[in-house]
Amino acid sequence: MPYFITVLALVVIGVGFTLFNQQEDLANTEANTAPTEIVSTEEIPSTTSPSVPTDTPVNTPTQTPTEPAAPTPPKAPAPAPVPASTYTDGTYYATKSYRTPDGTYEMTVGLTVKGDTVTNSTVTYDSEGTRSSYSKRFNSGYQSQVIGKDLGSINLSRVSGSSLTTAAFNNALSSIKSQAS
Repeated sequence: MPYFITVLALVVIGVGFTLFNQQEDLANTEANTAPTEIVSTEEIPSTTSPSVPTDTPVNTPTQTPTEPAAPTPPKAPAPAPVPASTYTDGTYYATKSYRTPDGTYEMTVGLTVKGDTVTNSTVTYDSEGTRSSYSKRFNSGYQSQVIGKDLGSINLSRVSGSSLTTAAFNNALSSIKSQAS
């Protein structure tokens, strides 16, 4: 490893020495060379048309200088395009039956959609489902996963330990998405 570092240091020193000598040679060459200016007083013959006189001297510019353009103000960024709504605004309902170890129940889901976002949700059950502990636990936990969310992105998974009630809700949700499309 020390050998590699030594070789690398020698290479860096050699490159630096070479660059220094090249700059010194360039400075000496520029100091010994006097600037020369070639001025011609002859007119350049016109190659386009012999009948047009060339009154303009060679060293005179043919265009007049123009004033610098005023700086252009920065443009305001274009507003982001508003995506088209996927779902029609409104309130939708779907009723689904589902089986649990305690029996078969019926659930009705109601969702209010505005601008593809769910703004309100209700879940009601038949008389037997209302008494189920799973239904009560589902009702206490599902709204935070639904209200304020994009309808297209909602897909619940086992809310408050009630997987069969959650599956029934997702089935009703699929029906509502179809209705709102």
